[in-house]
Amino acid sequence: MEKRKKRISLILLIILIISVVMVKQPSREIKAAFVAPHYDIREDGGSWDGTYYTLNNEVIKDAFFCDGTYTYFLQSDGKPMKDRLSYHPDGEHIIYFDSEGHEVFSDFANVKKTIAGDEVNDFCFFDVYGYMYIDVVTYDKTGTNLYYVNACGVIEMDEWFQFSENVTWADGRDGTEFAGQYGCANEDGSLVVNTRTKDWDGKLCYLQGNGVADYNVNARYYQFPIIRTPHEKEYYNNYSNKKMGWGLVRNTNHEPIKCDSSVALADYDAWYVDTRATEDDKVLYLTFDCGYENGYTGRILDILAAEDVPACFFVTQTYIRDNIGLTQRMKAEGHQVGCHTITHPSLPTKSYEEIEREICGCAEYMKANTGYDMDPYLRPPYGEYSERTLAITHDLGFKTIFWSIGYVDYNVNKQPGAGYVIDHFNTNHHNGAIILMHAVSSSNCEALQTVIQNMKAEGYRFASLNELQ
Repeated sequence: MEKRKKRISLILLIILIISVVMVKQPSREIKAAFVAPHYDIREDGGSWDGTYYTLNNEVIKDAFFCDGTYTYFLQSDGKPMKDRLSYHPDGEHIIYFDSEGHEVFSDFANVKKTIAGDEVNDFCFFDVYGYMYIDVVTYDKTGTNLYYVNACGVIEMDEWFQFSENVTWADGRDGTEFAGQYGCANEDGSLVVNTRTKDWDGKLCYLQGNGVADYNVNARYYQFPIIRTPHEKEYYNNYSNKKMGWGLVRNTNHEPIKCDSSVALADYDAWYVDTRATEDDKVLYLTFDCGYENGYTGRILDILAAEDVPACFFVTQTYIRDNIGLTQRMKAEGHQVGCHTITHPSLPTKSYEEIEREICGCAEYMKANTGYDMDPYLRPPYGEYSERTLAITHDLGFKTIFWSIGYVDYNVNKQPGAGYVIDHFNTNHHNGAIILMHAVSSSNCEALQTVIQNMKAEGYRFASLNELQ
């Protein structure tokens, strides 16, 4: 009789709890009273047939049960709770049992029913203890993508949203940086980060590394890290190493140019034009190759400052060595400094170790000798590449940057003239263009300010490669 009374009391208590809405915390009295039995077959013995747990010839009900691998909640009929949220026995934390009845730990779950039994289609995240995250920012299991689990315990997905005033990091750190701010989630729920975009009202903003929208920070001043994710060197033997030289087919109707499409550049985060550019936001990207200094870079930087235009300078290690001050000035004035390798070799002719040294060694040299980090962009020497080198470059943490506007300007003894440069831009400019110029060119230096002003008059703005995210 006493056991029956306890069981009835427990059932009544569970009914009371599941009447609470999904995220509402139970009262102090409920927390104190809610204690469910917890059985573990490894310690308590008994038998488990996948549906019922039997101990001492009795089917266990209204209790938590571990079969040695998974944890279940055995309901009043003895069957595992499935596809439903529940409170933990502590009466405080929310847990979830999936379609197999397994409690979810350290993972996302597509929640189908709330504690009260209402049908939903929400995605939630449960920590190492199985507790549902509520009002927190967290990384996924790989530590790669950020997610915001809102105050209802649901992951924000495919929309703009506002962080609550009480948001914290999942590890308990203060979340003041997020409180009341705005963010945007991708379709998979991961936060949009390090991206210049427009919000729901069409206002330009910059989504920072923590996912918070900043309406004041200019993307050109952001330092993207070089994140290396290389495979074993033998892995890259699976890719074709057929050497290709970058080429393009120009047009005079100001449409994006065509190029060799035998390799899907997007698969390797390689760019020659910004295909996302729209007529509402016409954009150009200005880049300079710097193998050595010919006395013009200082003047080029002066013009860029006067016109408030960002650029990316692709430098060799020799250039850095001989021009520490100019390289530092590039970074200090908000430009990107990308990699043009140590010795300017044709990358398809090099081994994995040699490519790694040429690219990463140049970046390490810059940091050690200028105090600035190199930006994660590579201009392949001679414009020569292969599918293999694109894959290696990507995994070493660099975007490969080709071009859609370029001309023969690198022969210092046979310059095309400022008029030619100006006419070339007037004829060949197009939306989203990545422009290649060589800083050793006197013609480029003489024509640059006019080119910039002409393009601005055509409705273009000049953007940093940091916007190619």
